[in-house]
Amino acid sequence: MKFRKFIMQLGLLLTVVLGFSLVGNCSANAATMPAGAKPVNTASAYYSARSDKGAMYMGQIEPTWSVPTRPKLGVVAANGLSGTNRITMSTTKIYLQMSGSFGMASGATSKIKSIKPEVMRSNMDPNAPAGDAKPFAVGTDLISGSAVPSVTTSGDYYEINVDLSKLYTLLPLSLGFAITYTNSTKTDYLVYARITEDDALETTWKGTDWLFDPKMYINSTFKATGTGNVKNIMASDKKVTGVGYPGLKIAATLTKGNEDTDYSGDNVSADGTFEIDFPDYIGNLVSMPDTGTTTLGVTEYNDMGDHATAGATINPALKITPPTNSLDIDPDTLEDLQGMSSDNQVLNWIAKQAGITVSYLGTPYDLSKVTLKSDQTDIATQLAGLANDGSLTVKIGATNSDGVGTTNTADITLKRNAGELYLSHVDNEMDFGAISVPSKETLIAPKTLPQVLVHDTQASGTQWTVLAQATDLTSTDGNQRKLDGHMVYVDTDGNRESMASAVAVSAGARDRSVTQDVNATDGWSTTTQTLNQPATGMYLDAMPTIFSGSNTTTYQGTIYWELTNAPGSVASTDISADYAKEHGSEGSESGGNTAISSPTSDSSTSSSTSLATNNVLG
Repeated sequence: MKFRKFIMQLGLLLTVVLGFSLVGNCSANAATMPAGAKPVNTASAYYSARSDKGAMYMGQIEPTWSVPTRPKLGVVAANGLSGTNRITMSTTKIYLQMSGSFGMASGATSKIKSIKPEVMRSNMDPNAPAGDAKPFAVGTDLISGSAVPSVTTSGDYYEINVDLSKLYTLLPLSLGFAITYTNSTKTDYLVYARITEDDALETTWKGTDWLFDPKMYINSTFKATGTGNVKNIMASDKKVTGVGYPGLKIAATLTKGNEDTDYSGDNVSADGTFEIDFPDYIGNLVSMPDTGTTTLGVTEYNDMGDHATAGATINPALKITPPTNSLDIDPDTLEDLQGMSSDNQVLNWIAKQAGITVSYLGTPYDLSKVTLKSDQTDIATQLAGLANDGSLTVKIGATNSDGVGTTNTADITLKRNAGELYLSHVDNEMDFGAISVPSKETLIAPKTLPQVLVHDTQASGTQWTVLAQATDLTSTDGNQRKLDGHMVYVDTDGNRESMASAVAVSAGARDRSVTQDVNATDGWSTTTQTLNQPATGMYLDAMPTIFSGSNTTTYQGTIYWELTNAPGSVASTDISADYAKEHGSEGSESGGNTAISSPTSDSSTSSSTSLATNNVLG
């Protein structure tokens, strides 16, 4: 009998134990430290938990939980820990060791539907219920079957797989359980530990006065008014630079629509500077309003998620290029600019001539779609007041129809010049052909007139004069016999002037309606003249005593041509000397196409004259 009673008691005991196990329906977990894991450092600088190891709640308002019976926290463990056993960006598994039961109140009609280990973040939604959380990572449900009134843990480790590659964006993290019930839609979030950043360390990185004396900041690229110490950058920037703590990692997160994209730079350098390059204009990588601003944040961080953040306002801004250029303003252009009705017309002309482009985030504008602006006013008048070779720098900016403007200017230097005046062409030869020795003094005209072309782009009405000077004609037979006669010029009044010294042989004034170079010899006679009222032109004043030898003798000389706009008809009494200075060989008989473009200086060239005489008197 005693033996049977013992058996019955043992059977009852087994029934109780087995029955409780079925009611709890607790998932099996290892009661020993999982492989590769170690306990997390619980220093208060970056970890918090209740001293009694009990559950905490999310948020500021204590919720009413439906499980009055709750287990205690044993150990928080994880893999991929730092040298000081802190969770890092390399951590992929977090374990919560729990002891005790999750249980409903006695007589409760509701049961526990699920108990899931979770890594949580605070729910910042103001409409969220008290104690609500946003799950970040969820482990396996402790209940694998039907709802139960309670679940018991016995020093078991509950695993949560995590991705902490962006740990610096996640802290603080709350570790605990999310519990749901059969007769309720609510979720109770029980927090047993919190992983936080090291506030003291972060203060060292960012400084105690982040607004007026920050240790980390972004360098401004945009000058905004009324923003105090707020840093400003441009939407058209492709790089962000700044100052940080040496050795830390650096990253910027840009949001476009609902998508966040991280852009990393090299670690903060030893000198405390950093830079982040972007694959496109920043304004194309964020949700940028047409006329407003948005913000950019740059974070420096370590593997444990400790971090400091600096921000900057992203400002829409137009880009104008090139930053510098120069234009020559000749008299015709100046005259045209003075005829324009407004500075805006002048600015548009400058912009087109200087190749200015205005763009936003890489897309160029038609210049007619933007308003060009400058601090300079009465630009054409200022140019007209400049001396020749004087310059005026016009700083040009632009604004679009939305009021978005440039932050820099295109600095265009306008240099006034006096235009050009030079001999663009001079024929190499003035040929008198073969003539008979005259019976009396005669003005012999050339067979053909040389072309002496004047190129003139001076200001309208500016006068010019062509001068000529001729050497004596000498024989080419080796005897250097001097011809008995000399070159002369006959002006429009019939006055005959010796060309032994410089003579004004043509004159004119700039006329914008004349688009071709002017021939200084137009209108000259090609007919031999007597001394009585000869026609205008250049002649050989030949004497009857010219030596022709037994048959024919050829004579040759040089004519020097000079073009000037200097006051007076004769700029030099010896053009040959001017020619020698310019060309290095006095008396040279080579000529043609010598062009001196300086309008305030004389320009000279030469051509040869030739004459063949025979002994027949005419």
